[in-house]
Amino acid sequence: MGKCGDEAVSIIIPTYNERENILPLVEKLKAVLDSYPYKIIFIDDNSQDGTSQAIKSLATQYPVKVIVRKNKRGLASAVVDGIRATCGELIVVMDADLQHPPEIVPKLLEALKEKDIAVGSRYCRGGGTGEWKFSRKIVSALANLLALPLAPKIKDRMSGFFAFRRKVVKPESLNAVGWKIGLEIMARGSYQSAVEIPYTFLPRSRGSSKLSKKIIWQYLKQLGQLYLNNFQISNFMIVGGIGYAINMLVYSMLTLNFDSGQTSFLGQHFYLAPFVVSSLLAIMSNYFLNKIWTFKGWTEQHMGILRYLAMGPGHVAPRYGFSGNPGRSREAATGTGCGTGHSHRFSCAIFHSAEVDMVQKICLAIITFPFKVLKAKYQLLERNVWPDTLHQKKNNTLETRSGG
Repeated sequence: MGKCGDEAVSIIIPTYNERENILPLVEKLKAVLDSYPYKIIFIDDNSQDGTSQAIKSLATQYPVKVIVRKNKRGLASAVVDGIRATCGELIVVMDADLQHPPEIVPKLLEALKEKDIAVGSRYCRGGGTGEWKFSRKIVSALANLLALPLAPKIKDRMSGFFAFRRKVVKPESLNAVGWKIGLEIMARGSYQSAVEIPYTFLPRSRGSSKLSKKIIWQYLKQLGQLYLNNFQISNFMIVGGIGYAINMLVYSMLTLNFDSGQTSFLGQHFYLAPFVVSSLLAIMSNYFLNKIWTFKGWTEQHMGILRYLAMGPGHVAPRYGFSGNPGRSREAATGTGCGTGHSHRFSCAIFHSAEVDMVQKICLAIITFPFKVLKAKYQLLERNVWPDTLHQKKNNTLETRSGG
């Protein structure tokens, strides 16, 4: 398998000052994973207690590796870096503090034989939060509830103990902010099926908890970003409102001093031209705002602006104005995955691709029709008028010479 060797399972474990937990954790994983070709990758945030040295000392006896990050911090970014550094088709993410029971890892891997994601769950039947204080249970339940629309079929959306197939998500599509990387993968990943494996959250035997007000704030920030990303309709509606305001403002300014009884345009009162100008400005405003905000990071298709004008603001732009978001699956980006997975539900639910193709062709034909007419008239003039004019000029020149 090249540089991966026999590594089929990659176990990613972020660490910070967890030296005392390393050996017990590695030994327990070895005891339950003898039948799997695996490798443990520790991502250490430059611990000062000798965590990285403890891991390196085990490298000759166990399939372990440590990556020390000196200028980066955070669990989410550690997991993302771990995904980039591993080769296994099956990826397990867990904590180093032994609160995630190593005995559950084989159950997660077994579930991946039929599912795309397996989540170690405290909230499904058979799971539990162990010796948590009542206040912590309330905080966890509230945080879990806030994320409900992002992964409605998973009960423990706050779980940091999970496994998934590598194809589910690309590391560059993940926003490595905060600590709830599991929610990030659940919300941004492209997968058909998920299952929860019950486990009881164990008390920490060594070290201290990393939970703090900063982590709670980072979670709220992450939650907002995920909502903006997954429910782009809200962005689209805000942009539409801005476009409407621009339309009305420009139209009002252009018609402020008009007297409909005095002026006409193409047989109509002179309100048509201001309407056209204000509408075009509003549409162009919507297009560029959607490009830099609603669909930021998407690749613009050929003639994206014309496609947007053709389909109109009433159709969701990602289907034809933009496509290929690196954070989404190919099916979601092209619309061929309608009704499946967990990403981009709104855009693929508008039209089926065949219907959209037909409508788009008709709209583009209508837009380009006047230009085709002008081109035909130009060619007609070039063939019929200009040759006669040149011939007349030539005759005049000959007459002048003969008269001289």
